[in-house]
Amino acid sequence: MADRVGFIGVGEMGFPMAWNLLKSGHKLAAYDILESPLAELRKLGAEICKAPREAARDSDVIIIMVRTMQQVEDVVTGEDGVLSGAREGSTVLIMSTIDPRAIKRMEGLAGSQGVAVLDCPVSGAKHKAEAGTLTIMAGGSEDAFTAVRPLLEVLGQNIFYLGESGMGEAAKLVNNLLLLVHMNAAYEAMALANKAGVRIDALTDLIRVSTGGSWVVDNWDIVKSWKENYQEGGTMDLIYKDIDITLAYGEALKVPLHLSSLAKQLGRY
Repeated sequence: MADRVGFIGVGEMGFPMAWNLLKSGHKLAAYDILESPLAELRKLGAEICKAPREAARDSDVIIIMVRTMQQVEDVVTGEDGVLSGAREGSTVLIMSTIDPRAIKRMEGLAGSQGVAVLDCPVSGAKHKAEAGTLTIMAGGSEDAFTAVRPLLEVLGQNIFYLGESGMGEAAKLVNNLLLLVHMNAAYEAMALANKAGVRIDALTDLIRVSTGGSWVVDNWDIVKSWKENYQEGGTMDLIYKDIDITLAYGEALKVPLHLSSLAKQLGRY
């Protein structure tokens, strides 16, 4: 077990993940720009830090769980970032969803300081973060992955090692590509069913045991609520952030993503 874990980004997903680490007996040093979750974590026994650098100092593992690629790069490589405080032999887990190419850049910078970087994005939303049953997709050094796996098992139930640096992020982007395409198809299907007069509750029960089934249909009430309760910076905006990264990554690899491009047109409002 890591003696001390630095945790940067304790928002909707990060807070329950940090709380699970505390409950499992890890010492936690937390940082966020928001005071409220930090105050709550202080009550639960966490050390509160004033900068990512401070959270990284003396930590065996540093977890990054912020929202955007720019935020990740700022907290890792910025003036008071993780790499300005991380000690040789520590490991940085980037659990945000960002471009795999950015992971490779940060891995290079960290490696020159003797710091390992693993990309470990997650799937499962807030309820699975709370339950400690996230799906975690890891890329980077297999030795580093093996060393931190016990910590990852506190946070997730389904843990996959995908290969070299960036492959965890690539897998997450592929997963979210499918999510948005499936959502697009499901919205069309439900609109047709509604217009035809089919009972939606009966239809979703039918589809769950038929060939049109998907996670989207299995969780239709949740998926529908993302759009019906749209708020800036919420789930739909994060899905669109991810598809923008996916399309740019596909362009860089010269892979046509026709359905993904169309699915991006699904209204988030």
